[in-house]
Amino acid sequence: MVDIYHNRAHDGLRGVTPLQRWGQVAHLGVRVPPSIDDLRFILGLPFKRTIQPSGIRLFGLRYKSIEVDDLSRTVSGEVDVRVDTHDVTRILVLDLQKHQWLEAQCTDATVKGLSLAEWKAVRDLAQTIPEDERRLAYETLLKARQIFDESLRSAARPQRVSSAEGGKFYDDPAFFDAEPVEAEVAATADNRGTDEAAQSEPKPLGENAASFVRRNRTSQ
Repeated sequence: MVDIYHNRAHDGLRGVTPLQRWGQVAHLGVRVPPSIDDLRFILGLPFKRTIQPSGIRLFGLRYKSIEVDDLSRTVSGEVDVRVDTHDVTRILVLDLQKHQWLEAQCTDATVKGLSLAEWKAVRDLAQTIPEDERRLAYETLLKARQIFDESLRSAARPQRVSSAEGGKFYDDPAFFDAEPVEAEVAATADNRGTDEAAQSEPKPLGENAASFVRRNRTSQ
């Protein structure tokens, strides 16, 4: 192998020997594989979002960090966001000026340990809870999370949410939020007049997910 094959001209190498080809590219070195953090935004689902005073809202959750708060003072309009579908406890926000990704953490501990597909399942379960039991949105989610955890013991884990089917969920205008109703009302009052963008949820890249949800529900 060493003495003969590597010194014999190879058709796949356009007539040169493996040893000669190695000599041509050896100075380039070996590329280091992407890190886990690199893969998170390379493979993550892309969105456009506006940084509001309360943070970035996505999937009915809010994400904040000191770095993202600082970024909000220097940018206007939407920013690029990447989401790791295996972990909704944090997102990545692109800082174009510094050419780097900033991390923002979810403000709600309810999602700890959940993938995007699992969080979707929790929200779906919450919508099955009777209206008279929805005094607080936060309590609703906690109850749905408990039901969901119990279901995992006797059933397979939810399948991964792909970008193709994600539109059914990402901008679903839920009747509840991940925080208590009182806190939501207070936050809205504080932001009134200073952040008109907080009154509407920005749409993700691609199709109009909210209209797709409404159309899908009426057909069921």
